[in-house]
Amino acid sequence: MYEELMDYIMAYQDILTMANRVIEIWKKEYLKVSNELEQVKAERDTFLKEKAEREKGCDFCNAEYAVMSGSRMNSDLIHKGCAAKFCPNCGKRLVSEE
Repeated sequence: MYEELMDYIMAYQDILTMANRVIEIWKKEYLKVSNELEQVKAERDTFLKEKAEREKGCDFCNAEYAVMSGSRMNSDLIHKGCAAKFCPNCGKRLVSEE
């Protein structure tokens, strides 16, 4: 009778040990995935912030564009060093940077 009880207790302890090990592994994997998700979220937030700053529009007339190339073309070619005297969007006279 005593040996049967000891076998039962040992089996129960083995099950508890395995369960605790599974919980430890799960916690490590959960923390790993959680940290990866936080990193991806931070990268996404940084990307969206930089994108918003790049695409805010023309510095001179505040015209907004749907694509970055339009904003860059307006800002670089028309307002910075181009021979144009007036902003084609708002009609304001461009101030020379010289």
